[in-house]
Amino acid sequence: MKKIFTISLFLLSLTTAFSQSVGVGTTTPNASAKLDVSSNTQGFLMPRMSTVQRRAIVNAAPGLMVFDLDKNTLYMYDGGNWNPLSFVGENTLSPTPRFPSDATSNKRFGKSVSISGNYAIVGAPGDTSGGGTSKGAAYVFFKSNNSWVQQAKLQAADGVAYDGFGSAVSIDGDYLVVGACFATVAGHYQQGAAYIFNRTGTSWLQQAKLSASDGVENDNFSTALAISGDNVIISAYLATVGSNTGQGAVYAFKRSGTSWPFQNKLVAADGMANNFFGMSVAVSGSYAVIGASNATIGADNNNGAAYVFVQGGGTWTFQTKLNGNAGGSYNFGFSVSISGDLIAVGAP
Repeated sequence: MKKIFTISLFLLSLTTAFSQSVGVGTTTPNASAKLDVSSNTQGFLMPRMSTVQRRAIVNAAPGLMVFDLDKNTLYMYDGGNWNPLSFVGENTLSPTPRFPSDATSNKRFGKSVSISGNYAIVGAPGDTSGGGTSKGAAYVFFKSNNSWVQQAKLQAADGVAYDGFGSAVSIDGDYLVVGACFATVAGHYQQGAAYIFNRTGTSWLQQAKLSASDGVENDNFSTALAISGDNVIISAYLATVGSNTGQGAVYAFKRSGTSWPFQNKLVAADGMANNFFGMSVAVSGSYAVIGASNATIGADNNNGAAYVFVQGGGTWTFQTKLNGNAGGSYNFGFSVSISGDLIAVGAP
């Protein structure tokens, strides 16, 4: 008699509990849910079975869900048919984050980015793999259907610690250029260098290393760079021009076969010390725009300017100087972009 009474109380408890919301891992289940499972360390595990077992379920109710071990996906019964709830790749879901395959702390992945067609390149100048602190790397992603897949990780063939490879990147078609603005060149600390890579199939191979023939210590060659077709322009915004320290200069290179010979050096004819000519650069076809974010305009220090150059006859020549339409110190030229006949200039 005592056992029967105990069982009756147990059944009565279940009936009372399931007439309300029931919580597993929570004392305050959501009122809209019959069963509210809460956990930060475990998941919900539904019935798992083979395809044969799933199809053998008698009088399956509409909305019934199971995990099919043979098909490796969820199935839901709609009252007449079992419908697969097929998985999609995580990278096709919005938003689409892209991470390096070997993500680590302080990699600075995303310090620089560039895109061309179905290819994107992302700089990670803090990468430490294969050479010590901040040797740097750049990652190439390829768009396949709706997903961006990592295709390659690039590093300089002669890279060493603290080069900062990946501090600037630019890609156009089958060519890309990566800056290592802190690289030591010919014994000159932080003179800087840039590397050209060419795509063959799914491989990106280093084709050339570029540097300024008149470069010196702390020029930071390749702080900014851009590629368009056969043209590459690379800045050394801290370069001394004449007696003007930090006036800045930009170097133009043009592809010839598999080599990238130097074409000419661009400077601002009205440049002064600490103008930072080359703080930003952009190129599109035969036109290039170069920002000098600290240029003095009239009586305004650090007002900034942008200079437009055009290519013709095997060289780049100055065409016009752009200024913001308001006075004050606001670093016009800190960022620049060009596409066709349009130029955009940032003044942060």
